[in-house]
Amino acid sequence: MDVFLAPALGLMYWKNKKHLAYGFLFGFVGLVYFATIVGAVIPALANENRTYMHFKYDALGENYGEALMTIITRPQYWVQFLYNNTTGIPQLDNLKTDLYIMLLLSGAWALFLRPQYLIMLVPILAQKVFSNGWEKWGIYYQYSIEFAPVLTIAVFDALNRVKKQPVSYTLAGVVTVVAFASTIIKMESNKFEWYDIDRERFYSADHYRQPDFDVDELHKALTIVPADADVSAQAFVVPHLCFRDNIYHYPVVKNAAYVVLVTAANNTYKMHSLQAQKDSVESYRHKADWEVLYDKNSTLIARRKTK
Repeated sequence: MDVFLAPALGLMYWKNKKHLAYGFLFGFVGLVYFATIVGAVIPALANENRTYMHFKYDALGENYGEALMTIITRPQYWVQFLYNNTTGIPQLDNLKTDLYIMLLLSGAWALFLRPQYLIMLVPILAQKVFSNGWEKWGIYYQYSIEFAPVLTIAVFDALNRVKKQPVSYTLAGVVTVVAFASTIIKMESNKFEWYDIDRERFYSADHYRQPDFDVDELHKALTIVPADADVSAQAFVVPHLCFRDNIYHYPVVKNAAYVVLVTAANNTYKMHSLQAQKDSVESYRHKADWEVLYDKNSTLIARRKTK
């Protein structure tokens, strides 16, 4: 982020050569720091044969160097990924469009008046829309908090340039109401298939109700899973099983030796429907190469049979 943030700040004061120079200097320092951490520090600290795991932009290349060259030399190629759905799943067609609409309603129009702020948001937007994972494209699963402070400052910086104060104040009120109203409307009337309305509506009592299971009993059940075993579990269970070499977000299982599923949770993330989730959970009760170790309190824990 500093690679873009510092030069953008420098450009805001471009008439002051000292500030401009410092901006680009700090941006260069940020670039060197990033390259050092990703290229040397993380590999040195990682487990054997494990590389940097967070480059997931196959459309641009196999590493950051290739991605940079693609962006520089093939703009006619990568521009399609700013709006295209590359998964082939029809339900995901409008995810990126939703993102752009909500950004505009939240004040992104100010970036055209103060383009220095747009430079700051380039890496944030790129990491979302170029990602392999559709869950990062839109506004539903991957958090977008990085946009909030920059857009807020950009909006009020732009409005501050309106000479007539009453007009400036009125516009500020309109922008605030539009951003608030669009957020509430999106939470209340969203038709996205994987959208969990109770999870998002923090002002609703249902947001704070737990699924129908005993939490203390669930914690006891989790002790069945050895501390060093590879495991696959739902998102809200994963933090309670962390600090192991391999842990996967169900339905990704890969080489996991254990699967932990809370059947009372209506979290269909990465599943096509609630029924698909139920069918997937039920399958572990009958798979020949898995044995059920725990199946009560709306929780199923299964272990892969060893050969």
